[in-house]
Amino acid sequence: MSAAAAPADAKAKRKRKAPKALIAVFAFLIPVLLLGGATAGHFLGWFTIPFLPKPPAKAAAAQAEDKKEEEAEPKAEEEAPKPAAEAPKPAPPAARAPQPTPQNTIDREKGAEAIAEVWGGLKGAQLAEISANYAPGDLARIISKMDARKAAELLAALEPERAGAVSREIERQAS
Repeated sequence: MSAAAAPADAKAKRKRKAPKALIAVFAFLIPVLLLGGATAGHFLGWFTIPFLPKPPAKAAAAQAEDKKEEEAEPKAEEEAPKPAAEAPKPAPPAARAPQPTPQNTIDREKGAEAIAEVWGGLKGAQLAEISANYAPGDLARIISKMDARKAAELLAALEPERAGAVSREIERQAS
């Protein structure tokens, strides 16, 4: 190799290396510059980036506009002409009376069925003693839910006048 050829090869190697180094530098610098420029442009008020906070200049301008609007609103209300005759205001709704709290309702038919089932296991004399304090209407309701044989046994154990009154009540309730 000649001496003149050696420097030419070195220049060629440098030329090949230089573009790779420049590409690497620019590949790093370009995004940094773009992001930095975009952020600076946003905060200088040239444009807005939605996910960044408002630039200080625009935030101050927005606050000043809000104050101007607040000051202008009362003046507009004062200047507005008043109607000649004001429409009557609707009366407030009448206070509702408090609703009574629902109480447990007593189902007399279910109660009569439950007593009839219990009384089905007792003898007539015991039933006559237990039922002595029952009103004829209540006793008739219970007897009508009992087995026919047990009902007959209870009626037979009652005094004749009471048995007659209960029988008439059973007839009345059945009709």
